[in-house]
Amino acid sequence: MVPIDDSLHKNLDTNITSVITHLKFGCKNMKNIIHMSKQNSLTHLPAKLNMLSHPCPICIRCKMPKLHRNPSVPIASLRPGQMLQVDFAFMNQRSIRGFGSYLSCICVSTKYSFRFCSRAKRAPKELIRWILNTLKVQNKITNFI
Repeated sequence: MVPIDDSLHKNLDTNITSVITHLKFGCKNMKNIIHMSKQNSLTHLPAKLNMLSHPCPICIRCKMPKLHRNPSVPIASLRPGQMLQVDFAFMNQRSIRGFGSYLSCICVSTKYSFRFCSRAKRAPKELIRWILNTLKVQNKITNFI
């Protein structure tokens, strides 16, 4: 058996407590949290806290430069059928009729949703063509999918 070093566990517990406290306070600066701990300015704050031994991944992520996003499309100016949100998904279990997947199609401007069940695991290209042709017959041309 390997002897257990108690000081390692005490230090580990303090490090874990420091990380949890850092996250609990919304990634606030550890110097400020330690200062509050020493002054007993908050109740139920751990008495002994250390500086973080590793940088917090959430803090690193927040400090990263953000990617520029394209301007969003105002939904109010869209005509019905102009923009569709289409998703093909699989169900955990087959239904009584043997359906194991479905195609979900939502019109962005009207929020009207269509669901088409499928027994196949292939993307239903013919069904998507049928939806687009049906909208075209109704003079609703789809620009965005």
